Amino acid sequence: MGGDPDRDRPQSNSAVFTGRMTGQWVADGLPATGLLLQVGEVPRQDRNYLFAIWFTYLDGRPIWIASNKDISINTSEVTLDMAYYEGGKLFNRPREFSGSDINGQILGTMTVRVINCNEIEVETDFTTSGLGSSSLTMNRLIRIAGYDCDGTQAVR
Repeated sequence: MGGDPDRDRPQSNSAVFTGRMTGQWVADGLPATGLLLQVGEVPRQDRNYLFAIWFTYLDGRPIWIASNKDISINTSEVTLDMAYYEGGKLFNRPREFSGSDINGQILGTMTVRVINCNEIEVETDFTTSGLGSSSLTMNRLIRIAGYDCDGTQAVR
């Protein structure tokens, strides 16, 4: 079932981060790798919240690189400090899981720019960690069910 257009109005008529940008994003040539974005509103405050997770590989091992940041409404570009996390235990053993077992290391920055609700541009700069930099155009793989793009969608 879809959203109610009378109650689910977009925050903006231009290409900016809104909840409609939440979803999974992929880039051509990067198999089994992707970016998960979650954009939410902070209740009773004039700001949104962006959470980003890269599912990727480092030295042949699957890893995730993550960050989050409060952003202003109508933001179309955001730069995040991306951190690599390791340690910890599998969540199904709660008594063995401790936050002190988790180590985070900032690898560098990621800048995400909204092109339209189906495309984003992502620039990473991990040169301080010796991991280089890249620039990618990413396409939406999935979106939140029932919430179609607004007037900022790509014309194809």
